Amino acid sequence: MKHLVIAGAGTGKTTLLLKEAVEHCESRNVLYLTYTDQNAREFEKAVTEQIGYQPHSITIMTWFSFLLVHGVRPFPARGFSHRIERMLFDQRRPRQIANVTRENENYYCPEPGVVCRSRLSDLAVLCDQEWEGEVIKRICGIYDLILVDEGQDFAGYDYDLLLALMKSCENMTIVGDPRQQTYRTNNGQINSRYPNVFEFFKQKSSFSLDLDSLSVSYRCSNDIICLANKLFPELPEVVATKESGDIPGGRVYKVKRSEFDTWVRSRNSTPTILRYDKRTNVPDGYQVMNMGDSKGLTLGDVAIIPTSDMRKWITGKQVNLSNGARAKLYVAITRASGDLIFLL
Repeated sequence: MKHLVIAGAGTGKTTLLLKEAVEHCESRNVLYLTYTDQNAREFEKAVTEQIGYQPHSITIMTWFSFLLVHGVRPFPARGFSHRIERMLFDQRRPRQIANVTRENENYYCPEPGVVCRSRLSDLAVLCDQEWEGEVIKRICGIYDLILVDEGQDFAGYDYDLLLALMKSCENMTIVGDPRQQTYRTNNGQINSRYPNVFEFFKQKSSFSLDLDSLSVSYRCSNDIICLANKLFPELPEVVATKESGDIPGGRVYKVKRSEFDTWVRSRNSTPTILRYDKRTNVPDGYQVMNMGDSKGLTLGDVAIIPTSDMRKWITGKQVNLSNGARAKLYVAITRASGDLIFLL
């Protein structure tokens, strides 16, 4: 079974992966991969809640841990003087040293045994190439089922590794939502012409994309999901199970910041405020999160403090939102299982 799924917000992505993991854990070794520690912890919690314990047959790893443990250590790159012990978690692109190529240890390691984050998957690809596919063969020999979450977060040489795994492993599922691409595993230039891993697979392989299985949102109302769809008109629309008039909440409001406290006091619930980043001024007395950090969460009422460009889009003015701003606004809008409020 090879499965590539583009999943809308609130459509049951975790439920799908959890079902696959639990169904097969008695007879197969399952590997769950994701970018962030938070996603890994949430999946581990979901598995424990589902079956009452954490089975040894389900391995949960972040992508970088996976690259270190299974990508670059078992079959080290030839000519390296030190074992790769850790990763330098620096998002900046490494300084290019004259006449240093991909085959050179200094290309990857600013100091012995320490690899740059943005070149870790590059190094794993090099190891697999030098050992004629033994890296991928070993992984597929250990795990019968590989589940990859938040596929939109991957970048660069990650794509080549994922494609190699998909071609070699018997069972593999990659799930993600290009609309929620608020993080990137690295800033490498290789494969940068592909906006996400799904487009990479579409152009570089014969694997088909599943656009239908996870296209129904169980979180947001119709009004909210229709608004979110407008941010990405090039992608298939997500539909809602909640008709806005049939449930408490689920409406979209625009409220002046000067009137926000009074407006909240007239209601029975207090919204969570989502801002672009910590530089944004926010009203006192509310739970506050950055838009990107809220990804994966289901909240009740949500109040969004938009940037100036986001404000233009919300009020119907012509604006060319950056890819990052579009993704963060989409994430913020689709956290709301109750009402959505824009502070203008």
